[in-house]
Amino acid sequence: MNKRVLLGIILIFSVFPMGANAQLEKDSPRSESARQRWEGLTTEQKDKYRERFEQWKQFDPERKEKMKTRFREFKNLPPEKRKKIRKNWKRVKRLPVEKRQAIRNKYKRWQKLSPERKEHIKRRYQKFKRLPKERRERIRKNQKQWRKLPKEKRDRLRNVYKNRNRRGRDHRSLKRQNRPQRRDIKKRKR
Repeated sequence: MNKRVLLGIILIFSVFPMGANAQLEKDSPRSESARQRWEGLTTEQKDKYRERFEQWKQFDPERKEKMKTRFREFKNLPPEKRKKIRKNWKRVKRLPVEKRQAIRNKYKRWQKLSPERKEHIKRRYQKFKRLPKERRERIRKNQKQWRKLPKEKRDRLRNVYKNRNRRGRDHRSLKRQNRPQRRDIKKRKR
């Protein structure tokens, strides 16, 4: 059979669904409500959905399945949780592109961390949240100043801090080793 004829037949069957099943789908209430929603959209909204559909068609099956799974998980969440996610999503969408990219990069870095490191960070954050408000504000202010410093200066300050702590620990540990124990002191007094 000629390739053109075969392609024509495939095209006809894909554009015009045939059979009883196609008729049932066309007349189903779900299909009718979808058609009504579609007709209620503005031209811009329709174009936006068409564009998204074209993007969807380009995704590989694995990515499509992952997105479907996430959607199902989202639908199964309690309404309050879904509302919170939508609110956060809207807030993120209002951010400038650079900020959103920075958030994505931080999330990717988070995903690469070991479970132990993630747990450590979570504990530190919980500890931070328990601090008095004034202390948290002071820490945030210091952090902003820290980020403004040139990288070389931050590295130099880190080294000074590490060395100071190392010396301090060594010094304290030596003191402890040379210090007589309390029970020894009591024995000497008797």
